Amino acid sequence: MVADVAAGRGRSAWLEGEPGIGKTALLEVGLRDAEAVGCHLFMGRADETDPMFPLRVLLDALQVGPDATDPARAEIVERLWGGSGAGVMTPMDPGLCSAVDAFVA
Repeated sequence: MVADVAAGRGRSAWLEGEPGIGKTALLEVGLRDAEAVGCHLFMGRADETDPMFPLRVLLDALQVGPDATDPARAEIVERLWGGSGAGVMTPMDPGLCSAVDAFVA
C-alpha cells in the first residue's frame, strides 16, 4: 500500500480490534518505510471523550495546534482558538465552518 501511495495511487485501510492486541505496532511496521519512499506520514489517535471529536484526530495528526509554526496551520489555530490553542470549540460554534474550510484547503 505504501508503494501504491508513493506512485500516486491513494489507498485506505481499516484496522479494527480489541484494545491492546497490537494494532498500532502493526501499523508502525507496515509504515516504517513510508518516508524513505517519499511519503509524508501523519498519525493521530481518536478519543471519544474529546469535545472536537472527530476533527481533533485530524488536527493532531496534521500537527495543527498552539505550537504550529507553519503559517497555514497557525491560521487554522487562530480561527479555532483565537491563536492560543487553549480554548475548546464544540461542533455548534459558528466559527467552526470557517476553520474547517481553512483546514481542508
